[in-house]
Amino acid sequence: MAGWRTMRAVRRSWWLVLVALVVGSGVAWGVTAAVPPRYEADTVFLLSSTGTGPSDVFQGGAYARDRADLYADLAHGERLAAMVAARDGIGLTGPQVQGRLSAQRTEDTALIRVAVTDTDRGRTERLAEAVSEEFGKLVAKLETPAGHKSALLRAEPVAGPTLNPNPVFPRPLRNLGIGLLLGLVVGVLAAAARETFDRTVRGPDQLVEAAMAPVVAVVPHRGWPSRRPVVVDAGYQPAAEPFRQLRTRLSHRDGSIPHQVVVITSPVPRDGRSSTAANLALAFAATGKRVLLVEADWRTPRVGRYLGLEPGAGLSDVLDGRLDSAGAVRRLGNSTLWVLAAGTSPNNPSELLDSPAMAELLRRERNGYDVILIDTPPVLPVADATVLAGHADGVVLVTRAGRVTDEQVRAAAEMLRDVGARVLGCVLNDVRRWDVAAGRHAGYRSGPPAAAVVPLQLSAATVPQAGPVARNGTAPAETATARSASPDPTPDAGRGRGPAR
Repeated sequence: MAGWRTMRAVRRSWWLVLVALVVGSGVAWGVTAAVPPRYEADTVFLLSSTGTGPSDVFQGGAYARDRADLYADLAHGERLAAMVAARDGIGLTGPQVQGRLSAQRTEDTALIRVAVTDTDRGRTERLAEAVSEEFGKLVAKLETPAGHKSALLRAEPVAGPTLNPNPVFPRPLRNLGIGLLLGLVVGVLAAAARETFDRTVRGPDQLVEAAMAPVVAVVPHRGWPSRRPVVVDAGYQPAAEPFRQLRTRLSHRDGSIPHQVVVITSPVPRDGRSSTAANLALAFAATGKRVLLVEADWRTPRVGRYLGLEPGAGLSDVLDGRLDSAGAVRRLGNSTLWVLAAGTSPNNPSELLDSPAMAELLRRERNGYDVILIDTPPVLPVADATVLAGHADGVVLVTRAGRVTDEQVRAAAEMLRDVGARVLGCVLNDVRRWDVAAGRHAGYRSGPPAAAVVPLQLSAATVPQAGPVARNGTAPAETATARSASPDPTPDAGRGRGPAR
């Protein structure tokens, strides 16, 4: 389970891991470029006895192995370094030479490997040649007993000096690997920490706990935000299924709608409430229900543009008394969906929504429609949603996954309940596949649509030209013409009847 949470955190914060990898590789490259290259040359010496007899050779070999550790230490000591520094062409002091020497004995042998490293390739080669000559002299001097002319041991180079043509440090590939590994570790830890301290709502369980209301629909992430409705016909559409599920949740089994007037709102802006309201309205209209979609957001009106309606008179003009509702409501194509757009932006939106004119409008329109959906501004920034919630039968709270914190959802739900509103449920919008198994049935295809479901025709030619509905409910001429050219979708559509007033 912990591994799954880590993988989920990495998928959510993949960009953080990517940044860490880029930074790690960049640091490795920077260190590699900043450090001067160092070259190495090595020489392998063999300590051996100077005796000639069989017993002398045997005893001398054992003696040489015993003394090998001592001479390995002397090979990078001060005495040899001073002898090398005194040679012509070296140009270094004894301590500087000593810092460039290293020696290692091959285990259980009399072999000693002496290595020289330097940033100058030519000097590295000169130092190695000097060491190969001076180390033998040092051993001979130390192994010559007082009063004797010959040494007991000698150190002879058996390999080298050999210069490595490539720098031994830095190692770009190794440094890059280390940088990538450290970047990956840091990125995963950062993603896990972000996941631990992240308070945004990402799953249905979090939303239920914060809002104290059921989740009635989960809308999966669809890439770039859609500029057109996804509920456009009766066929199987994965993107439209969440809104059909939401329609089912808000209806009785017999198809009746217990909550006629529903406010669609969200805790904060940009949670997708307008697209949710539009697609839910289309989903209701697809079953033949007479639906009125009211755009009550004058600050950021999006419903009319989302549905392809041209700007014109709307709710503000009706509430100010400049226009009757019959002249402001426009029918969408040949569907049973009517839209009351926002209209002119007023100076006092909250007061206008809380006016007796708004209450009277909703009371009157209840008689003409099966469902009235009201798209409102978000709850927390302004009071418009709480004002309208008092006139509605219920509220649907839309939340975008990964954008709203649980505190914001809780505060919005409490504000709605404080004014006596009933939160019917929540819609979790833009859910990533790894946040919840919302798409686990994405491969399921439904059968043929039921006969009662009405396909909607939302062509570019009919939507922008949709006109107001007359007082007696008949559609304008262009809508009636479009309807007569296609089969009647509803039993009473042939009579041209619209919503009663």
